[in-house]
Amino acid sequence: MTQRPLAASLCARRKAGFVLPELVLVLVIVGVLSALALPPLWHARDQWAADGAASLVVRAAADARHLARQRTQRIALHIDTTGAVLHLAAGPDTFATHALHEIFGVTLQTTRDSIAWSASGLGYGAANTRIIVQRGSAAETVIVSRLGRLRR
Repeated sequence: MTQRPLAASLCARRKAGFVLPELVLVLVIVGVLSALALPPLWHARDQWAADGAASLVVRAAADARHLARQRTQRIALHIDTTGAVLHLAAGPDTFATHALHEIFGVTLQTTRDSIAWSASGLGYGAANTRIIVQRGSAAETVIVSRLGRLRR
């Protein structure tokens, strides 16, 4: 068995790792790429949250209309813009509560604080109500017609 000289073994150990300028260059490239890629991802995340919350608003209104026809009584959808909460109720009974801010992190703006559906399924107090769901720079608008029909 032959022994290698000390200088050759030290040189072999040094070549096994990376030097500081190589590591700094890799970190700079990763930083630049992530700075370019993250803002579109943040906007997409906001858009997905606003879209999901708007879908839940549409679903809650459809549930209110369905309950009104099924129970043959007036059902109201109360919209709390301060907490971004939807309440589906008939008189003192609450059927469902959807906390949109807690689920999606969105805010609500609306032209009316409640919409009601009669036993026939027609809307009361709708009169082109606009519900704007917003998160960051993304926003979705749900429009309720005079008859209680929904449009996004």
